[in-house]
Amino acid sequence: ALAAELDNLRGALGWAATAAAGSDLVVPLAGVSFHVWSATNHTAEGLERCLVVRHHLHEGVPTGDAARYWFAVARLGQHAFRRESFDAALRAADLYRSLGDDSRRYDALLCAALQIRFASTLEVEQAVAEATRLERPDWPVGQRAMLQRACCWWYARLGRFEDAVKARRNALRLNGASAVREADLGQRAPLAADRDHSAISLAAREKLDNLIF
Repeated sequence: ALAAELDNLRGALGWAATAAAGSDLVVPLAGVSFHVWSATNHTAEGLERCLVVRHHLHEGVPTGDAARYWFAVARLGQHAFRRESFDAALRAADLYRSLGDDSRRYDALLCAALQIRFASTLEVEQAVAEATRLERPDWPVGQRAMLQRACCWWYARLGRFEDAVKARRNALRLNGASAVREADLGQRAPLAADRDHSAISLAAREKLDNLIF
């Protein structure tokens, strides 16, 4: 089923990007394509295909469609060696700000903050600070856990390992037992999935690993 969805997505994007009748559909389609690329482990292909159609963005594209497009690019490129995904997250946050959508703006800011490979310490600090101001206690715990995850890496980058450990434990607490199991069985979140964050030294990552686990 997923393979069929992937083929359908490829075909639809190809048609929308080239057919005159599809020009108004390509940006909205790319904007909602993340979950298919992610579920089929084709995020690198998804990033390339989404970036290829960015010339279809223009002033006439609805702000919501443009915001979803840039957020999809940001998420698809989160673990790629590409500056475009970091910039895309900030563009998405800016567009969600103009829409008054604090929840998605928060998500986009944290997506940017977690891409520390390309962000300066100041850029990460600004994204985390803005997300912190936006956070609401009634938002889903998994969503709020992402702020703690971003803080974990930010503190680690600053060498504040005790604060990094506290932030990581807060993230696990928010996610509950299911998140602990996911961390053990899957991502070891975020320490294995993000181990290629070159902005943090190997020694720092090992110290953080030892403190948490």
